[in-house]
Amino acid sequence: MNGRQIALSAALAASGTASSAQPAPAEQWVGPPISTAGGAVNRADVVSELNSFLAQPQAASEAWAGTAASAGVHAGYTQRAEVAADTHMAIRARLTDYTTRNEYDPASAEAQRRNARYTRLRFGPEYTDEVSQLQDSSDAASTTTTRSTAPGT
Repeated sequence: MNGRQIALSAALAASGTASSAQPAPAEQWVGPPISTAGGAVNRADVVSELNSFLAQPQAASEAWAGTAASAGVHAGYTQRAEVAADTHMAIRARLTDYTTRNEYDPASAEAQRRNARYTRLRFGPEYTDEVSQLQDSSDAASTTTTRSTAPGT
């Protein structure tokens, strides 16, 4: 019985090796070859399809995001004073003290304290005070510039 098992195992191994040596044709893994000579679509068809696509109504590129109350404000529209005030809030919360990305660990207690302070400052009265102060100073600067460049002054 031992001899039979060895002979059967050897026969199976030999037949398995022979069948696995057969290469699979490329069409089995990548599909049929693509014809490069005079494809099925010509230039006129491509141009007509492009023109029909361009004739369809497209979404406005300056769409707003938010509630109906903010419909008049374009997405991404922020005044210079708002950006500067946001930066000042981040500096006050010490979010800019990290010199490398590796120093910042969002799970650390210090980072969570800094983030909480930034959130409090950003959504509190400090932010609106900072924005109004920056807008007032920019209005005063633009008025001074306008007066100094006015003809006859």
